[in-house]
Amino acid sequence: GFEGSSFDGIMGLGKNTDSSGSNSGSDEALLSTMNQGAFGVCLGKGDGDNGRLDLARHKSDLPSLYDLQGSNSAKLTSVGDYHWGMRLSGMGVRNSSGDTFLHGAEGYGCTKAEQMTGACKDTDGCDSGQNCAAVIDTGTSLMLLADENYYSLLQLIEDSAPGKMDALFEESNCDNAHTLPDVLLTLGEEKKTLAISPSVYMVVMPVGVGTGLKEWRRTKAANLTKAAVKPEHSEVPWPYSDRCVDVFSPMGARLITSHNGLMYILGMPMFRQFAVAFDRAASPHTISFAHVDGTHTCA
Repeated sequence: GFEGSSFDGIMGLGKNTDSSGSNSGSDEALLSTMNQGAFGVCLGKGDGDNGRLDLARHKSDLPSLYDLQGSNSAKLTSVGDYHWGMRLSGMGVRNSSGDTFLHGAEGYGCTKAEQMTGACKDTDGCDSGQNCAAVIDTGTSLMLLADENYYSLLQLIEDSAPGKMDALFEESNCDNAHTLPDVLLTLGEEKKTLAISPSVYMVVMPVGVGTGLKEWRRTKAANLTKAAVKPEHSEVPWPYSDRCVDVFSPMGARLITSHNGLMYILGMPMFRQFAVAFDRAASPHTISFAHVDGTHTCA
């Protein structure tokens, strides 16, 4: 994977003090060796924008960029032993009419067949019981959701803005993404709802000429893998055309954590919408989301 990439390596920024994650191993984790108790990540709104990684001994030493700003910001408790995870207890959309959330089994990634057989019940939703688990991950480009939950969320967006996503798919830019609703995520033990704007969750990607929106969604994982590979390094058929598409994707597997429920992975869009600070020194660990505005928010 390094051959055609513009980066030289992968830097681990784990929450534990040693490399094994058990806090009892012999090899100290990199940030522990560097005596850094906190770090922050902020990415620009789009490809090519400036981004930054900030390291500090204490969270209070991080730049003011990571200070909480407004109602769409929060300092939340992290759960789990190994990953920077947090409770996910709700997902929905926000428009001028208000907020609408997925409920019960539809918000848990249950297939219709599982609901029919009783394998998934309405009480199994992320909004009930121990909820679901979301990993906040710089190393994932997309927002990975339980498969059926992905389609449930798309349907919520469609119900809120009929035909708008279809129309955007026919455009080579996302200038009209503002016609879509915000996507809402209720996170942390504190159950704070944060909003992801359509200017962040809709992006321009190369899509094979002749590929329809439904086909793109059905084969999204394979399509994204092909699009990420430079033509000279692949046998991917050309040409592609730029399309405005969403960054949500089905997980492709139903991953259940031992103690925190169904897993989701919230990737790069979180770091485009927020300046995200991770506090390793706090007990329990915390993740802070500071809402940022503007085109080059991290410069």
